[in-house]
Amino acid sequence: MVNRENLIMYEYDVVIIGGGTAGVVAGIQAGRAGAKCLLIEKSGILGGTITLAGVNFPGLFHAWGKQVIAGIGWELVSQCKKECREYLQDFSSIPNSHVEQQI
Repeated sequence: MVNRENLIMYEYDVVIIGGGTAGVVAGIQAGRAGAKCLLIEKSGILGGTITLAGVNFPGLFHAWGKQVIAGIGWELVSQCKKECREYLQDFSSIPNSHVEQQI
């Protein structure tokens, strides 16, 4: 039985359930806005399917010759390229590639 007198109480502005890509980004943005955040992830590894399932397709950054990702999404892509110093394919130059995912 839990003794309520021994409980430690915490207060948060934002509680995020799930440490996948969306949860991590939500935490970053809420923290940047000054919110006190708690992120809860059941697996103990952040990144969701990117890290746990090996899904490494970076998504679409361009559609019909125009960049369609901006904000924190593009910031994270740029930071990954800078940190990892690895080549990231330019999907804008591949004709008819992934057309079903284009906006």
